Amino acid sequence: MGSNLFALAVLLGASLLPVSPSNLTGNAQEQVLVSLNQLSPAEKSQDELEEEATLRRLVEQDYRALWTKKNGTFSIEPADRLYANSAQLTAIDTDLMAIQLTPNQSTRINGYENYRALWPRIFERVGGFEQEIKNVQVRINDTWAITTFDGLGTYTALDGKQTPTHKNFTLVWERRPEGWRIIHEHISDGR
Repeated sequence: MGSNLFALAVLLGASLLPVSPSNLTGNAQEQVLVSLNQLSPAEKSQDELEEEATLRRLVEQDYRALWTKKNGTFSIEPADRLYANSAQLTAIDTDLMAIQLTPNQSTRINGYENYRALWPRIFERVGGFEQEIKNVQVRINDTWAITTFDGLGTYTALDGKQTPTHKNFTLVWERRPEGWRIIHEHISDGR
């Protein structure tokens, strides 16, 4: 488990060790060098480049399309191809405080069933939403990946009033037999 946490920390860019890899010996040095090499663009294999391109497409096209509401229409069905159908799915979105479908509504949603049920109700209160996705970063490690990006868009209220938005996104993806699926989503204000 320790090496998995170490790999995650390295993947996220954390500095865990006060020494350089050249000062380490044995297995510790190998772990640092392997983890660092996995992040080096020059060292990526064709398979890794294809996986990265797949995740970029999922974010820039599929995720963006799911969270776009034009002409008063929104469909949650495309989420079935992006999110893990799992009770372990966790989503955190600061906008949920402002929408308030229920008193004291949390900014956290647990489980895909709850996630899928909530968003159509929310979008009934939205006139429209469009966003452009920028600065996509992808980090992959065997059975999971992390994507981070900015969403710059426009929220349209039911009365037609438009508000610019800027959000920061972090998605944790899990590799499943059916492909990459989001297991954790975190959205916060990017102002």
